[in-house]
Formats: sequence, C-alpha cells, structure tokens
Amino acid sequence: FKITEITCHAAGAFFMNPDCDTIIDIGGQDSKVITIDDLGCVTDFLMNDKCAAGTGRFLEMTMKRVESEIGRIDTFVKDAKPAKINSMCAVFAESEIVGLLAQDIASICQRTAAFAQKLAPANPKVFFSGGLAQFDVIKQSLANHLGVKEVATDSLCQYTGAIGAAVLGIRKIKR
Repeated sequence: FKITEITCHAAGAFFMNPDCDTIIDIGGQDSKVITIDDLGCVTDFLMNDKCAAGTGRFLEMTMKRVESEIGRIDTFVKDAKPAKINSMCAVFAESEIVGLLAQDIASICQRTAAFAQKLAPANPKVFFSGGLAQFDVIKQSLANHLGVKEVATDSLCQYTGAIGAAVLGIRKIKR
C-alpha cells in the first residue's frame, strides 16, 4: 500500500480511536474528511485545499486581528451564533469578518460539517484531528452541526498524521 498524507491521518486516527469511521482534520492549511473501514483502511476522502479559509491558520490570523491568541478561542466564541461567510477565499473572508469575528469562528464548524456530510455515513463516529480539535467550543459546535452527540479527539490530536506515519512505518518494517 502507498503511504500518503491521507493514509497517515487515517492510521493515526485509528490508532488513537479504533471505533471511528470518519476523520475530520482541520489543519493549518487545509481541511480533510476521511472515511475508513473496520480495519482503519481509507475507503474515501475529500480535501479542501483550494483556500485556507476555515483552517487553523485562518483562525490564528482572526484571533490576532482582535489582539488575542488562538489558545483563548474557547472563551472568545462562547455563546456566539454562526454568521454566514460569503467568500471561500481567506483574503476576502478576512475582510468580511471585521464586525463578525466571534460569529465567523463559530460558523467555520458549520461549513466544515457541511463539507463532511458529503462523505460521512449517517451517524458517523467522528475522530477530530488537527490543532483546532484541542478547543472545546469547536468540538461541541462541530458535533452540533454534524448532528452527533460528540466528536472524539485525543490530547495528541495535532500530531495525528505524524503518529499515523510512525504506525505505518513500524508496520512496513515488520513485514
């Protein structure tokens, strides 16, 4: 089998949570939805790599715009309602968010869920990876928009791809 970014994320998520069937990764530069089978093998994937709007880097820039840090995002967006962002481009979206910062942060989960629902099975068992998976408000908002009770994650969620690469490397050596 071929080792790719997608197979690494799948292997890492399956290693950390073997009950999952869907992985949502919101990384620094892109977003991915990966479905896997009972053995952790990739069955399908979608990747939004055309623009950084809705990624970790985008949220980091947004928080800097209000002179805050990404680590304070849970507090910042508490009780915010999603707002519609018209642009899919990070540059144009950033200009839209000046008056809607907290609402826009919450709306990223809504857009990510809509993206994920194109591929995820009904009632998915979601593993959320990437740096944004560390924040409770984003996990809960994503779960709400997906219509699931919760999304699983791990304290090492931002290293899912690296963990998966190590798992796949060990498997290859053992062959």
